[in-house]
Amino acid sequence: MEKMILQFSNFLLEEYLAEAASSSVSNDDKGKLHELLLAKHLHPSGNLPEHFRASSEESKSKGHAGSPSEVHDRIAERIGEEAYNEIDQHAKTTATAVKKNLKDRGVLDKDTTIGNVHWTSNRDTAKKPGDHETLTGVKDTNSNADMMLTLHKNGKIVDYHGVSAKYGTLKKPNYKNPGAATLEEMAGLRKGRIEEIMQPHHNLMEKIGYYGSAEQRKRQYKADALVAKEGIDKVKEIAAKVTKIKAKVDSKKPLSKEEVELHKNHKDELPYIKQFIDAHESHSDKENFVQSAVDRVKMAETSKKQHLNMVAKELQHGLMAKVGQEGDYDPKKVGKQLWEMIRNHVSPNTVVPHTVAHSWVQEDGKSEPIVKNMKNIADDHLYHYHSLHVANDVKSGIVIRGTHKATGEIRNVAQYGLKTQSGPHSSVVSTLTL
Repeated sequence: MEKMILQFSNFLLEEYLAEAASSSVSNDDKGKLHELLLAKHLHPSGNLPEHFRASSEESKSKGHAGSPSEVHDRIAERIGEEAYNEIDQHAKTTATAVKKNLKDRGVLDKDTTIGNVHWTSNRDTAKKPGDHETLTGVKDTNSNADMMLTLHKNGKIVDYHGVSAKYGTLKKPNYKNPGAATLEEMAGLRKGRIEEIMQPHHNLMEKIGYYGSAEQRKRQYKADALVAKEGIDKVKEIAAKVTKIKAKVDSKKPLSKEEVELHKNHKDELPYIKQFIDAHESHSDKENFVQSAVDRVKMAETSKKQHLNMVAKELQHGLMAKVGQEGDYDPKKVGKQLWEMIRNHVSPNTVVPHTVAHSWVQEDGKSEPIVKNMKNIADDHLYHYHSLHVANDVKSGIVIRGTHKATGEIRNVAQYGLKTQSGPHSSVVSTLTL
């Protein structure tokens, strides 16, 4: 099998919801479109937001790069009218709730209105100004606001207000996606430790037949995974259909809902799928050649899971050593340290006031807006618990538990789940949920 794997590798080198209309749309597309449409419905003239991004022909071919109108139009074309209208209605409902929330809090009144909206997803860093500093003139490295509202009074700018857009079926969305460096600092690990733990996994990926850049390895894996899931005959049908759909896209012909879905799911892997099919056709043992792809996928996923569990264990031990455990140290002190850690991730101090606007999508395809002042989210949640501590029986990430004040039950309070960004070849990130 190893020989077949290497032959295929060398060949490559030579060359959410059951009822929702948006159920087949990728989370990335849904989230980004909702973000832009929320900004549009908050804009006083109903326009897409202002921006600091370059507009170019090159950007049109890239996923979510380019100006707001370029990104908006590409996603709208991909997902179809029905899904677009559903997400647009969700954004409109949430925008109405945001305006009411800001009025209730005294941010807006009869004299203070929203004068403009900017798309500000390019964050400030310590060394480089992002969209926030470019707009407001002040550096705000803790802010992850997707858009910035310009507040006007008598026609003059008097303040700014950041808004983070959240979208999905979870009532409590991901509030932060800490990367490896943040996780290492949080758990008191030395810089680069997570990559050290994952390196044997990446070495195995190369050994079993994945070569080239991270993007090339990801596409090779997705081609293998499609064969493993659907079988070679079905994959040939998919390749033929996507090839025809690509020709329609290039000639700007309209696509059906099924064609939009096929194109979205397989256009990037199409060259690798075709390479696999060609290699399969020329191979003397076609059955074993397909089996080698199935085996590669299984080995890649098993190794990824094993190594993420190793990362989780080291992060748990590191964090427990750093803050202590209930029973070993003063529970109040441990709880306070963990409280501050969660607060700094969920509700960090920002220079510009910040609101989180979440469209919570329901089973029937409608949405419920949940709008909160970001600085209060962590404390409002953590107030219900005492004796926070790190769970030591979780394999998949870091779980903070605490005793619920009202019931006396020990419950999960916050979780830092671990994943690789896209398939088994990518770097480690986490998702923080309350």
